[in-house]
Amino acid sequence: MIERLRNWLNTTPGRVVTLVGLLILGGIAVNSVYSSLRGPESVRAMSEQVYVCSETKKSFTKSLSIGDTSPVESPYSDKKTGYPAELCFWTKDGKFKADPTYVLLESYTGKNVPTFCPDCDRLVQPRNPPAGEDFPPPPTRAQFGGR
Repeated sequence: MIERLRNWLNTTPGRVVTLVGLLILGGIAVNSVYSSLRGPESVRAMSEQVYVCSETKKSFTKSLSIGDTSPVESPYSDKKTGYPAELCFWTKDGKFKADPTYVLLESYTGKNVPTFCPDCDRLVQPRNPPAGEDFPPPPTRAQFGGR
């Protein structure tokens, strides 16, 4: 058996096939190690969160690290003015939309007043309820003012 292998490796086709096989196995090994060190996409995606800068009202994404606390440093103010964004999926006419508006809750900045979406002017709350056909839209500022 070993003699047949040795004869096979002494031929040009034998050397080419063996080299290609070793390159493929090496590529698989390198990819496996790289994927293990990098971590799965789902873990990285879970560590990213959208924030809103309290000074500029602009949103940004930040990868969270162990020990991070809110507020985080904003790339717009270069200060710790980044607060977790609430997502609003409503339109002014009470329909839902696919792309959210990122909203900064007033309570994060120390104000004890309700927060309204700058896009649709509807009430936004912590852990904002989902939008959809089966859910009624939150009240507008005008509707909420009567309460």
